[in-house]
Amino acid sequence: VDTALAMLAACNHSSTPITILEDTYAKVVTAMSASGSIDESLSMLREMVVDKSYTPNLQVFADVATACVRTKDTKDAEKVMTVLAYAKAAGYQLDNIASTVDGRTLLASGVIAAEMLDNVGLGLRFLTAASKAQGCAPDRGDALVSTHSPAAQRASTILHRQAIFKACQDTQWQLAVKLLEVMLERGLTPSPSVLRSVVYCCSKAEKSRKATSILLDWVELAKQGRVDKPSLRIFNTVVNVCEVCGEEELTVKVLDAMKDTHDTEGNLITFNIALKRLAKQGNTVAC
Repeated sequence: VDTALAMLAACNHSSTPITILEDTYAKVVTAMSASGSIDESLSMLREMVVDKSYTPNLQVFADVATACVRTKDTKDAEKVMTVLAYAKAAGYQLDNIASTVDGRTLLASGVIAAEMLDNVGLGLRFLTAASKAQGCAPDRGDALVSTHSPAAQRASTILHRQAIFKACQDTQWQLAVKLLEVMLERGLTPSPSVLRSVVYCCSKAEKSRKATSILLDWVELAKQGRVDKPSLRIFNTVVNVCEVCGEEELTVKVLDAMKDTHDTEGNLITFNIALKRLAKQGNTVAC
């Protein structure tokens, strides 16, 4: 790398004009980023885009961005935003670069950097941009970016989890449900704590149908071995909100799912809920 830089400097200061190809600059930028010389690679990338009006291949931007997050240093993670700014200055649109492998690598680095910087909104915006890319069929651009690598998958999962927890904390059940749906669409598996939070949020808002739908989806995920099965307490919560909302058919459906999942008719709490239901109906004999 040092030799290449010296040769470039010599060419630039030569009394005889020497044309340096764009590809040569690109190779040096990639080599510097691979060796950990991030600031130097950023400086030359800027020279290519701003001073020489080159449009480097997306792979060059992706290589530098990958090097920035590889150090696991938040200061270097911030530099990914500079790389993305240079990419936009070079003419690339973040909404369509996910159709290429290098574009997905660049956006994945942005997602990883956003998680490192604890910027949930920014990370989710990168994934939203990826979702708009054409030419990814039969997959979706955001799903390809969020599962691009183990690091990208981890960062994407954490970003969605934090966003869902915040929505539940603010009692925004619609946002929480939407984020959970998008999370699943992106090929990410929510943890039991995430699913539990959304179920509780919907139940608290007395949205029995949504709470039931999420619970039944949770049961299916558990059958696939992707998450732990919901506890009896979760089932009781949903049964209770179904009763409060007068959704008797949903109550039966949840009770059937509970029996299938835990091989039980329920516990004391379930019994009390059923007793309240019978009393409300005036069925004293059954009570």
